Amino acid sequence: MATATETSTADTPGSEEDRWKRLPQYIRSLLKIDVDLAVRLAEKKMPLGEILELAPGSMVQFSQRYDEPVQLMIGDHPIAEGEVVKVGDRFGIRISSIVLPAERFARVQGTRAKQEHESDNA
Repeated sequence: MATATETSTADTPGSEEDRWKRLPQYIRSLLKIDVDLAVRLAEKKMPLGEILELAPGSMVQFSQRYDEPVQLMIGDHPIAEGEVVKVGDRFGIRISSIVLPAERFARVQGTRAKQEHESDNA
């Protein structure tokens, strides 16, 4: 007889694998799509004339400090925030906060509802 400690987490109700299996197939397919992930270090608006004058060796100074959080982005949508860290000879981000899924997808859901409403009224 198996005790609760001997039961695999994959077999317990509500486990990650169980939740994954309950999703419709089209959702599981969507969740496997690779998307580009980018880090926004800083932003600055400059007159086009100044941009055209940039050359190798030019310096562009930003108002953001080097130790301020950076944003993790998918397209133009921030999904998380964190601090830049060095991982071996590469850079990484230590995530400090994540945009809640409801907030991330609110715009998508709003667009979908608007499209459905417009098609119903047509």
